[in-house]
Amino acid sequence: MIGRNTPHMLRAERRNAVLWSLLTLVLGLASATALALLHRNYLARDHDLYLRDLGNRTVAEVAQQLRLSGTLVRAFQAVFLASDNVTQAEFEQAYQSIRPQRDFPALVAVGYAVRERDGESERFITRMVTPLRGNESVVSLDVAWQPSNLQAVMTSRDSNEPAMSAPFRLVQFQKEDDADGVVIRLPAYSSGPLPETVDERRQRLVGSLAASFRVGRLIGSIIGGEIAEHTVVRVDDVTDAQVRPLYVSSADLTEGPDYGGDIRFGGRLWHVRVVRRSAVVVDNAMFPWLTLAAGTLVSALLALLVWTEQGTRYRAESLARDWSRQHRESEHRFRALNELMPALVLLLRASDGRVVYFNHAARTRLGIASADEIGLDSLIEDDEVRLRLARVASGGAPMVNESVQLVSHGGAKFWATLSVSLIEFDHRPHLLAVANDITDLRELNERLAYQASHDELTNLYNRREFERRLAATIVKVDRGGTAAALMYADLDQFKLINDTSGHAAGDHLLSDLATVLRSQLRPGDIIARLGGDEFGVLMANATPESALETAERLRRSVDGFVFSYEGRSYPVTTSIGVVMLQAPVASLREVLAVADTACYLAKEKGRNRVHLYSERDLETAQRRSEMEWVSRLRQAL
Repeated sequence: MIGRNTPHMLRAERRNAVLWSLLTLVLGLASATALALLHRNYLARDHDLYLRDLGNRTVAEVAQQLRLSGTLVRAFQAVFLASDNVTQAEFEQAYQSIRPQRDFPALVAVGYAVRERDGESERFITRMVTPLRGNESVVSLDVAWQPSNLQAVMTSRDSNEPAMSAPFRLVQFQKEDDADGVVIRLPAYSSGPLPETVDERRQRLVGSLAASFRVGRLIGSIIGGEIAEHTVVRVDDVTDAQVRPLYVSSADLTEGPDYGGDIRFGGRLWHVRVVRRSAVVVDNAMFPWLTLAAGTLVSALLALLVWTEQGTRYRAESLARDWSRQHRESEHRFRALNELMPALVLLLRASDGRVVYFNHAARTRLGIASADEIGLDSLIEDDEVRLRLARVASGGAPMVNESVQLVSHGGAKFWATLSVSLIEFDHRPHLLAVANDITDLRELNERLAYQASHDELTNLYNRREFERRLAATIVKVDRGGTAAALMYADLDQFKLINDTSGHAAGDHLLSDLATVLRSQLRPGDIIARLGGDEFGVLMANATPESALETAERLRRSVDGFVFSYEGRSYPVTTSIGVVMLQAPVASLREVLAVADTACYLAKEKGRNRVHLYSERDLETAQRRSEMEWVSRLRQAL
């Protein structure tokens, strides 16, 4: 009986083993497929966040470029506020001083259109353009010929805010295909402080300033690196529901999610569309297939485990342990790479802002050893940034990306670019923060700002900064402030030192005298090198007596200074002209001319003396002007 049933039992066991093996294989394949799908969805979400970050960066950089372009026009507006008689040469000098072609490669020209009235109507005729070469066709251009351009003039006239035109064909490039451009405009007012009301702006309006850009190059100069590699960017002007194409980075434009956004600037609405390139695949797209392959392999091993005996089970478990070890090693390598990143990386719980992970760079820069010691709110002192981070944590804002001041555990502060976004980790919302230390970059910017306002040789203020402070003092005195004094000092026989001992000796003398002159002034007095051997001094809260006393002290300090160079000694003296600034004060140009006249009279009276300008000096100044005109006429003849 037993012998007869043995083959049947063996077949049943064999059949059960096959069934259980097949069932195990099917369940394993189903589990592996589900895991691969979850893995693929996770990678897709991660890639979606990456593309969304690229889109936000693209929109931010295009908006920043437009704001910088508006600031460029604002700089030219300041030139007209400082003077009522801006010449073409001064206009071009202002253009060269800010080096726009370096920071604005898409800039075509900067122009000034004069406001001309004809009864109740008014026209805006372009009179000054820089650079002139290549832009000759813009001179004498009536802005009314370009309706979009004229609309920007009218929009900016009353608001004193940058206004941007709709895209149109620039007259300089009528024969070129890629000639569409935009014009950013600001009103030009008569000299003085900025008008505050609409009526005052209309009364003081003398013209309109404009900067024209080739719109394709303006946007294309920003698109590069990761943005150009992974996405296609298209920018359209969608103001008034009309779609005007401005720029497209590639013909490889596919249908899909739009990661861009809208930009409002100068009365226009631009839509920046950012989509994934069709040829770009999701990073690590093979990982779900590897997961499926690994799951299939494990399922086959488990099915074989039911079919085989203890030895096969042991080999399957060995393979499983090997796979698990490889997975841990892969995770370890990922953590090791993250630890080597120079950027500060922190992972925080969205619920309470507590740090749950931070890399080596964050531990070192923040001076902390344990995640329990710190929360994001203790790193940031700015309340507004904290509120924005709270909105990101609650899902009310997509991300935070800006420059902030962080505080280390020891209290030391440093500047960093902080990017915080909301992610899902371990099925819970977390904040991923990435920061880069930019303290050295900010210090470099501060040094550049210092160099822009100071003379390199003497470390005194330069002429531009001195005139800016003098203009502010004039406005303050005109508004009822206390009187001030302006001094104009010119070294006597300075040319003799340059001719006999060379310019190096002259530079050495100017550097030494700058220290001597600065030591004779009160705290708060301003001294600057105006050019060559000329110095300017601005005294606030001054009387004629205190101004003359200070000027004499400066003259005596120079007269008592003995300059020696390469074994030779030179006597040094200076002539100083003093002008009192009392309400009403003339314009900046007239005040400087009067100070120069006072210095000239001091030299005429024998040099090495101080002369206080008075109304009686008008006849002398007139004779000097007449003699200068005689010299000019003779030179012209």
